[in-house]
Amino acid sequence: MGVIWPAVHIDVASAGGCQYLRPAVESAPELVCSTQRLLRGGMASCRAGLMTVMASPTMTSAQPLVWTPESFSPSSATLRASGWPAAAERDPVIADAQAQLPGLRPCGFHSPYEAAAWAVLSQRIRIVQAARLRDDLVRHHGEAGAFPAPQALRKLELELPGRKSEYLHAVADAALEGGLDAAALRSVNPDQAIRTVQEIKGLGPFAAELVVIRGANAPDALPRHERRLDAEIIERYGPEHTPAVVSEAWRPFSTWAVVHLRALQEQRTAEMSGGSSSS
Repeated sequence: MGVIWPAVHIDVASAGGCQYLRPAVESAPELVCSTQRLLRGGMASCRAGLMTVMASPTMTSAQPLVWTPESFSPSSATLRASGWPAAAERDPVIADAQAQLPGLRPCGFHSPYEAAAWAVLSQRIRIVQAARLRDDLVRHHGEAGAFPAPQALRKLELELPGRKSEYLHAVADAALEGGLDAAALRSVNPDQAIRTVQEIKGLGPFAAELVVIRGANAPDALPRHERRLDAEIIERYGPEHTPAVVSEAWRPFSTWAVVHLRALQEQRTAEMSGGSSSS
């Protein structure tokens, strides 16, 4: 039976359709960061006895999330964070970001398959619309609040905008054939993994980066098709700097640095949430 976890605190910053969590307490550098799936399509990071929660796009902080042992998957990526503070020593911008967002960690999808499905659902429509499509799939075809498994998705005849149904079937086929295996995607260079994912019908460069970075949870991948990141680097480093140059100081935590910069950008501009900025 599920229980309400006493230490849950939701503090979500939307960025590029992605949502990142801030823990209820500051985390020590040695804590392990891992991402897991919760009921209702939420995400959680379980760290040294503390669970912090990321809501799905249609959820609010007022909605309680229920934790159950079966919510967890042993396939989720885990990364020890002891080297992350050193990035601040090499890059004053990241030092400032760590200070402003203490304990912030990337919160990924449960699997590359679910990331790929989300990439298809969110193409060419607003995030809130894509979230409703996903919630409908979970409600009508999922099990225990989980997104439909590839076997189930492949059999569905869906009425979705454009070619989304065709592309979701292609994603399901790729998952069934092993093309969206998280460990396999993390075992190769991120650029190679992204090229592999792009072979799936309906997944372009931006979607493939989402699958590898947030689906396979590659910790040291740099998005090359995210204009908001490019803009934030110009904002904080100056127009003469590029992601490829400044990211050398972030390794092997490029993904984490990107999360911080995008979260700060959304905090300042409220571009994705549509709300008022903090400035």
